[in-house]
Amino acid sequence: MAERTEHSVELLCELMSVTSSSYYRWIQTDHQGIRSIEDQQLKEKIKAIHEGSRKIYGSPRIEKSLRKAGVKTSKKRVLRLMKEQGLKGCYNERKRPKTTDSKHSNRISNNFLKVRDFPTRAKEVVVVDTTYVWTDSGWHYLATVMDLFNREILGWSFSSNNDRHLVCQALWNASGEFSDDELIIHHSDRGSTYCSEEYRKLLDELGMVSSMSAKGYCYDNAHMESFFGSLKSECRELDESLSAAQVKLVLFDYIEGFYNTHRIHTALGSMSPREYRQSYGSPRGGCHRI
Repeated sequence: MAERTEHSVELLCELMSVTSSSYYRWIQTDHQGIRSIEDQQLKEKIKAIHEGSRKIYGSPRIEKSLRKAGVKTSKKRVLRLMKEQGLKGCYNERKRPKTTDSKHSNRISNNFLKVRDFPTRAKEVVVVDTTYVWTDSGWHYLATVMDLFNREILGWSFSSNNDRHLVCQALWNASGEFSDDELIIHHSDRGSTYCSEEYRKLLDELGMVSSMSAKGYCYDNAHMESFFGSLKSECRELDESLSAAQVKLVLFDYIEGFYNTHRIHTALGSMSPREYRQSYGSPRGGCHRI
């Protein structure tokens, strides 16, 4: 009431023949009612975002998604409302197995990332790596090519064999994103597949500069490792025993339909890889795959 700015609460209560304690109790009840309505509306938004994220977003990412939608709130409040609905984020608890065979006699490239700043534009540096995924017919392998600038997966391939053909196919699938007038650094580990003559020939044909991490030094490829961790944690369908064809569809759906286009990254200003790239005015087509 406006009169509170000119008269004390006690005087107003006396004039209205009510106790001050009754007044404060009414104020608190009214505030709680409004808060309860706001919480319910916010719960609906939180649940929608959680469902849209494949049920993987925790309170930090949901709070950022709400802010992007113009809803101001706090992580603490989002966490409380998530708990009330039984909603939880998904966190990676699995370790990536070793897939690199560095015991070979093929030529090793220098590490050019050590003497460069982090890329400031798309298609300046790409990083590559391979991980494995379980299917009902045994382990299969996923090779990926990532743009280090915005963490977008440019190309990938999936096979039952972890060989040079797998990684060559992934790079070839990504090559449609490259232009002849661009000098692109290609960074990998020292694995035999990336050091093979066939793979090096493809790098030469694409005009790419080969760069490799030191033996046992995985920090240069931390962003790709992070992607694999997210994939295996967030793509819950991979926990099931699926056929190789079904797993491939799951990978397609996650990479194309979610990771590149919708999954927000705090390091990218809470944007998805493609949103971040587009915000810098660097148009590019969709992800290429096999």
